[in-house]
Amino acid sequence: MKKLFLLVFLPALLMSQFSRLDNTGLGVGIRLESVRSTGMGGIAIALPDSFCINNTNPAFWGNFKYVTMNTGLDFRFNSDSKDFSTMGFRFSGFAFGVPVSKRFGILLGMAPRTRVGYKAIYEDSVATELTPKYRSESDVKGGISDFYFGIGWKLSGRTKAGIKISYSMGNYTGVVGTDVDINGGYESFLEKTQELIIRNVSLGFNFDLRRVNLGLICEKSLGGKVRTLYDFFYGTDSVTSYKNLGFVETYGIGITGKIDKKRFVGFECRFERVPSNIFKKLLVLEEYRARNSVFVAAGYETFWRLSSKKKYYNRVFWRSGIYFWTYPTHAEVFEREYGITFGWSYEFHMNSSRLDLSVVLARREGYFYDENLQEKLAKVRVSLSMGEVWFVKIRKR
Repeated sequence: MKKLFLLVFLPALLMSQFSRLDNTGLGVGIRLESVRSTGMGGIAIALPDSFCINNTNPAFWGNFKYVTMNTGLDFRFNSDSKDFSTMGFRFSGFAFGVPVSKRFGILLGMAPRTRVGYKAIYEDSVATELTPKYRSESDVKGGISDFYFGIGWKLSGRTKAGIKISYSMGNYTGVVGTDVDINGGYESFLEKTQELIIRNVSLGFNFDLRRVNLGLICEKSLGGKVRTLYDFFYGTDSVTSYKNLGFVETYGIGITGKIDKKRFVGFECRFERVPSNIFKKLLVLEEYRARNSVFVAAGYETFWRLSSKKKYYNRVFWRSGIYFWTYPTHAEVFEREYGITFGWSYEFHMNSSRLDLSVVLARREGYFYDENLQEKLAKVRVSLSMGEVWFVKIRKR
């Protein structure tokens, strides 16, 4: 059959991922690392920080010096091998940590986990004619966000542990309309919405082995459920009952160490176990096979001091890193992402607050319907961590 194939992408504002690769699985995943971590390739499991919130390993949540607030924005630019490019930004989340005592801290926050936002238009003809005979439009949007809280504590001077409870909630809406003879009206219309909620628990540990930090994490699903709503023209026509849904389990190990007083390196590996049927129970428009995901990274950090009013010193940090990440969906090609990262930070307000900036230059290889795609990605992340010194009554002494 002769095909006239037209693709149009309309990126959604603010919370979208702005990529043709959104269409597989649950959309393109968003890693939850801090901006400092992103600048070091994404290492986070064994990355100690006294006030910038580490979302990956809850063992560090007992290490806050002050009441800590963290938020930020992500800016990104995509350009793929089919000459499609776009840019946009999104909110990267919010977290709030409180040091209850010298050994104990609590935290709560929220962050996006996956996002989808695209529109595709297809025109097709019969085998003997070039004139299009029908047009089909697909419009997909949605995603999942994490809401989490937890505690961290120091078991001893060199051992830390923590636990995080999170709820992954969201929905995906896919609209498909078909215009036969392309006369401006829909002869076929379907809107399908899937709503889900998933409970997860994460355990984290950190062992200070003098010049080396060893970190471990384990995240498991406590169970989830999903239901589907169908609308064929005039409002909701049917609603399925909630079905059980397994979710991703994550296991990771990280090592960081000091080269000297001002230089710091780290390595990390994470393995994500993905249920084989997740993209059959939870899908946007098409079913996909699932596979386990792997993330590996290495990072470097150094700093120097700047005097301020001759009373105290502010520190400036410089970072770099590399990473490799395979996606949990398996289409016709091996979907993966790899790149280099750079980062910069400036501490201020008596070293209680910090401005972080990171830059990611990456390449993504994936699949868009019947096309293999290579995509270039540039991303800038900015965050502000505020450990205000005027919370003196509950800060650590």
